[in-house]
Amino acid sequence: MSNCVNCGIVNPVSLGKKPRRYCGKRCANQWLHATNATNPEYAKLPNICYACGSMTSRFSSGKPKKYCCSGCRVNHRDKQRKEKSRIRNQWIEKNCTAKEEVAKLLGCHPSTITNRMNVLGLKTHFKGGQVAAAPRRWAYVETVHIEHIRALYEDG
Repeated sequence: MSNCVNCGIVNPVSLGKKPRRYCGKRCANQWLHATNATNPEYAKLPNICYACGSMTSRFSSGKPKKYCCSGCRVNHRDKQRKEKSRIRNQWIEKNCTAKEEVAKLLGCHPSTITNRMNVLGLKTHFKGGQVAAAPRRWAYVETVHIEHIRALYEDG
């Protein structure tokens, strides 16, 4: 038999194989509330909204909320998504060439470039937000891969 974690008295016999931690529900609640009071995640510190900086409330479990309202959550995530897209587009402008330009350079059709990239296992980069609705001029090839595509095109 084991002793209660909260009060230290001997626990009643458990019905299963796992030994009991508490003598009853009252001791379990007292111990959990005392533990949560010292846990910094559950401590009663002021919560500040990530987006606007205003004070936020807590969930019923006691965990702090990140945002004060759904509008702040949506706006903050949109800003993060746009910043990530801007960084990706800058990288594409610096390190990639449009698929049509590569096709003109190699003297073949853009679909041939796509097929050769698939054979080589190369990734097509898309500039902009929507991949499915993006026109072909938004498809880009990394400039370091053009020579590999050319060699495969000449060998084929």
